[in-house]
Parts: sequence; C-alpha cells; structure tokens
Amino acid sequence: MKILISGGHTRLDYLVDELRSFKHELIVVNSDLQACRTLRKNHRDVTIIHGTPLDLTVLNDAKLRDIDLSIALLNSDKDNFALSMLLKRYFEIPYLMSSVNNPENIAMFEENGVRRILDVPKLLASNIVNAINFKDASIVSPLPKRDITMMEVPVNSDSSFIGSPAKDLKMPEESIITCIVKPDESIIFDMETRLEVEDRLIIVAKPKMKSKIMKSVQGHEIT
Repeated sequence: MKILISGGHTRLDYLVDELRSFKHELIVVNSDLQACRTLRKNHRDVTIIHGTPLDLTVLNDAKLRDIDLSIALLNSDKDNFALSMLLKRYFEIPYLMSSVNNPENIAMFEENGVRRILDVPKLLASNIVNAINFKDASIVSPLPKRDITMMEVPVNSDSSFIGSPAKDLKMPEESIITCIVKPDESIIFDMETRLEVEDRLIIVAKPKMKSKIMKSVQGHEIT
C-alpha cells in the first residue's frame, strides 16, 4: 500500500518504522525541518518532503495520484479536515484517516468521507484510566522490545472463512488471536465464535509473522 503521512512531528519516527515493517511505501510531508532531517537519516527508503501539507503546490510536487491512504496528523482539527477535503477533491485518495482533537468534530469528519478517526483525547483518557485501574498490571501497546508485536487485522470480504467458526482459521506459528472485536461487542477469543466481515482480530505475534498472518486472515501477503 502507498501511504501519505502529513504532519506528525515527534510522533513520526516510530510510526514510519512500524509502517515500513509492513512493507508499505511511504511519502511524508512535514513542515518541521528537524523532523524531516531525522526521518531522512533513519529511513532512507522513505520519500520525505519538507513543506506545508496544505500547500497545493507542495502536494503536486509530491506526486500523489496513486496514493491508497492518507493519514492527517496536523496540529488542529481545522487543518486536518481541510487537508482531507483537499486530498479527496484534487487527488481522489480513496481512504482518508485523520487524528481529531475535539470529539465534537468527529461527525463532521465522518460525514465527509474520512473513514477512520483517531480520537486523540479518547485514546489518551483510556490509557490513563487503564494505568490507574490496573496499576499492578502492565498495559503495553506497542510491546516494548519489539520481539513481540500486537496487530489489529480486519476480516474483509475476500476472506475465505466468513461465517465459519474461528477454529477454522489456520494461524501461522508464533501467533495467537487474543480478541475478536465485532461492531457491537468485543469477545475474548473463543474457537466457536463465527467470524464475519467487519470483525477485527487482535493478534499477538512475532514481528516476522506479519506477512503470513495477513495471508491467513485476508488471503494475501504484505507486498
């Protein structure tokens, strides 16, 4: 998949590292010169463009006509919304993702075709509550030493096991499904749960198994 990341600043280095581990092709547009320098140093196989993401000239220079996914990580909801609409109108990017700082703005994003919302305050609050309520447990995501990774993999319409119990899904070695997230509930993994389109599987695995897991769940390996 070819992905455009706009903004992000200090959050970028780890995000780029994770996406590259899935073999995605990345273009990063960022107005922070130091962030761009750091990324160029650490990720020589990623296209890094120093410029304002909302500048149409910068976007045209980035050659975005074949982008599959845009991730907007600018500082304000106004800028993220404007960027998403700009990319939708001029570059026809099919899948738009954005961070949102004010939950009251989520509906506006969704009604205008932004299909995946990163609700920053909700994520932060959830992590804090977990840390307080489970102070004697280790709540980790991502897992720290990177010898184990946690994946959320959607079941899509091409999956061959739709309607079948989870036990029919042949997972590769060194991987395990821990949870099945359905549209209306989350289920701790049960072998008899029937899998449907829009289910999302929470999988813990060795990083080297990512491609085989995608093939097992979605019918294709990461390219």
